[in-house]
Amino acid sequence: MRNRDYNLDLIRVFALYTVVSVHFFLNSGFYSQDMIGFKMFIKCIIRSFFIICVPLFLLLTGYLMKDKVLSKKYYKGISNTLIVYIVSSVACVIFKILYNQISINLVDSILSILDFTGANYSWYIEMYIGLFLIIPFLNLIYKNLANKKQRQILILTLLFLTSFHGITNIYVFDSVSWFMQPSSIQSYQKLVPTFWIQIYPITYYFIGSYLSDYGFRLNNKKCGIILILSMLVTGTIGYYWATPYKFVWGPWCSYSSILVVIMSVCVFTLIKRIPFKDKVSTNVKRMIKRVSDVTLGAYLVSYIFDTIFYNFFNNKLGDTYIAFKYYFIIVPVVFVSSILLSMFLDLLIKFFNKYYTGIKNE
Repeated sequence: MRNRDYNLDLIRVFALYTVVSVHFFLNSGFYSQDMIGFKMFIKCIIRSFFIICVPLFLLLTGYLMKDKVLSKKYYKGISNTLIVYIVSSVACVIFKILYNQISINLVDSILSILDFTGANYSWYIEMYIGLFLIIPFLNLIYKNLANKKQRQILILTLLFLTSFHGITNIYVFDSVSWFMQPSSIQSYQKLVPTFWIQIYPITYYFIGSYLSDYGFRLNNKKCGIILILSMLVTGTIGYYWATPYKFVWGPWCSYSSILVVIMSVCVFTLIKRIPFKDKVSTNVKRMIKRVSDVTLGAYLVSYIFDTIFYNFFNNKLGDTYIAFKYYFIIVPVVFVSSILLSMFLDLLIKFFNKYYTGIKNE
């Protein structure tokens, strides 16, 4: 506890909050609205910030696991993640049966856990399992590079393969009408390769490892300015490229986009530098740690509370779209509810683990 870096816990908690926040846009009807007017422009900018949610988790993974080596003990380390995933999935399946009144038999329930559909947000677990399995080999690559410059070249190479498309492959140069109304065409001319985009988690992993070793040289003021500019550029592109129709899911606003990478690194760095370790009470630190420990489960079961509260507001308001002002009610409630349920499930896991250990030792 004494040597624990609570700033990393704070990053993990904030990442969970941005997950719940970006799901507000998914569940409030944002993607069904036409991109017209100043309010929608502001929403695009805010959404562009919250898309850093998954990248923050990936940066943390690289930051914390860069020294892991190939061993039997290492592979056993994924057991807790899988247990949390299974228990959270069971909770989501039970919720669907009771709340949504969906008929699911035992075999289908088991299959839904195996194919990552039991918990609706479990695509992250499917991705993480693969990343976990190759981390010892990624570390061998990273550790065997001779110096800082070679590690920078590695990251720049991966950014070229997975991220630069977010600002290069988003134009149609041979169409004058496209520049007047980009939403008229949703296929863009390729300027850099895109075949390797899906390995973007590895890019974030290496960046996290690099931040652990060398940090980020820019001061807080410059980080803040770059963060704001990246938000504005991403939001502006998202708005302009869609107007006057619905939001376009383009490379500029995906997890892999270089603009999102820049925002993620800036936020990670700014939170990491918060000097709160010696300025807050032990109880606050313990609370942050406790919430940090259950973020994975909270992420997975947040689907339950998304369903409950967004259905409630839709029925209450009788409207197709939930106004952004309700963000300040729904998101904190879903965030806290997800954490509390995840804490309860965590207690169940610990109870059964203690019970199983006791039987095993008899």
